[in-house]
Amino acid sequence: MEFSSIRTELRAEIRAGDAVLHDEFQVGFQQLRSQMQGLRADVTGEMRTIASQIMSQARTLYEAMDAKLSLIDEVRASPRRRRPKK
Repeated sequence: MEFSSIRTELRAEIRAGDAVLHDEFQVGFQQLRSQMQGLRADVTGEMRTIASQIMSQARTLYEAMDAKLSLIDEVRASPRRRRPKK
């Protein structure tokens, strides 16, 4: 075999190997991308659930605070009765 034919064969093998590596990288990248999208969907769903729970608790606390302030206002607005002195 001549040097040029060996060189040509080696280049062909290297190109074939490069193509295989490229395809493997593409497949791996697509799998990784798919898994990341699934993970993002899971995390987003969990975040929405947590945000909903926080808002529900905040609403309950606000309603309780509003009720207490209303009672305080009623007590302040009502005429005061004096206690008899001992």
